[in-house]
Amino acid sequence: MPDVSQESISAAERSGPSTRIAGTTIALCAGLGIVAIAFHPTVSTPEAAERMADVARLGLIDRVVHGALIVWLGGLIFGFSAFCMRRGFDRATILAGFVAFAIGCAASIGATLLDGFLAPAIGTRYAGTPQDSVRIANTVLEISALAIQILTKVGVVALSAGILFWCADLVSSPRSRQVGVIGIASAILPVALVASGVALTAHTVGIIVVVQAVWFIAVATMLIREQL
Repeated sequence: MPDVSQESISAAERSGPSTRIAGTTIALCAGLGIVAIAFHPTVSTPEAAERMADVARLGLIDRVVHGALIVWLGGLIFGFSAFCMRRGFDRATILAGFVAFAIGCAASIGATLLDGFLAPAIGTRYAGTPQDSVRIANTVLEISALAIQILTKVGVVALSAGILFWCADLVSSPRSRQVGVIGIASAILPVALVASGVALTAHTVGIIVVVQAVWFIAVATMLIREQL
C-alpha cells in the first residue's frame, strides 16, 4: 500500500514555488533594500517655500527609491510565502508569523506610498505657488510625516513579530536553530529602537534594513540549499 502521507507531502512540494527561486528572491531583496535605503533622499530645509521646492526637486529619486522599496516588500512576501509553505502553515507559529509579516508589509507599503509618491506630488503641485498655498501644503506634508512615522513603526514592529514567530519554530529544530537565533537577534533590535521613542529617519530605518538583511540572507541560504 502506498504511503499516502508521503505522497501528499510530495504533491504539496511540487505545487509550491521552488525553494531555490524563493531563496534567491529573498537574497536579492536583502541587497535591494540596502541599496534603496542608501539612496533615500532627505529634506531638512525649515523654510516652507524652500522645503516645497526641495521636495519637488527630489521627486524623481524619491519615487524611484520608494518604488524599489515596494518591490522589495513584494519580493519578501513571495519568498517568505514559499518559506511558510515548506515549514507548514498548519504550524501555529508559522501561520502567526505570516499574518504578522503581512501586516508589517502592508503598513510599510502605506508609509512608502505617502513618503515616496504623495509628498513629491504635493511638492510638485505647490512649489512656486502663493505663500498661503505653500503654508497649507506644508501643513499637509507635516501631517503626512506623522502618518509615515506611525505606519513605519507599525511596520517595523509587525515585521519583527513575524520574524520572531518564525524563529520560534526554527529554533525547535537542531538543523535550523542557528538561523533562528540570528533571526531573534535581528528582530529584537528594531523593536528596541521603536520602543526607545526615537524618530524613524532614513538613517535609523537603514540600520534596521541592514540588520534584518543578515537574517534574510541566512534564510535564503537555507532555502537555496533546501535545508528546511
